[in-house]
Amino acid sequence: MQYSIIAALSAAEVIVEKSRDLGSDVILMGASLRSLRASVVFGDVFNHVINYACCEVISMSYIRGSKTRFRKILVPTLGYKHSERAAEVAKKLVERPGGNVTAISVSEGEAGSEAAERIGALFKGLDIEFTSVVKKGPIAQTILHEAETRNYDLLMIGATERSTRLKFILGSVADEILKNAPVRVIVVRTLEYCSFPPRKRSL
Repeated sequence: MQYSIIAALSAAEVIVEKSRDLGSDVILMGASLRSLRASVVFGDVFNHVINYACCEVISMSYIRGSKTRFRKILVPTLGYKHSERAAEVAKKLVERPGGNVTAISVSEGEAGSEAAERIGALFKGLDIEFTSVVKKGPIAQTILHEAETRNYDLLMIGATERSTRLKFILGSVADEILKNAPVRVIVVRTLEYCSFPPRKRSL
């Protein structure tokens, strides 16, 4: 393992530039208890990194006393690619044998099962139990209710770097889930393109 201590005016810019210099495959970031109680869950550093990093970004929330081994993982899906990537990460993290991954598709209108079924295809032939749940109702509240009543160990949220989707995924729905989830939450940003921010300051 290698590590560096760097003094800089902008931690976010250093993280992004260092990951590019190293050719990193993934950036791992934590969401603190202080952040979880804040009105903006991740803050400026995470928002900058998730928008401009040229690799995948994964952030895990911290819940005191929560498990670090995951037998039951819940993956919300709206049918987009980033949900499938979150499921791929869940497949690597879930405990084997006997682990369970559940895809939940929630809609405030007519709910369909196609999105959850696509995720189910990722688990065929594996020693992992897969379950799909389709529900109608308020998205965040329904996901939280499922996570609490079914005793999941982990919630996986997929996010894309596209600004229009990012505003939704890391907006009010994800804020509510992250601040109120009874279990750990992992946010996975799926890389689709690499964008470069304008330089505001010298490091």
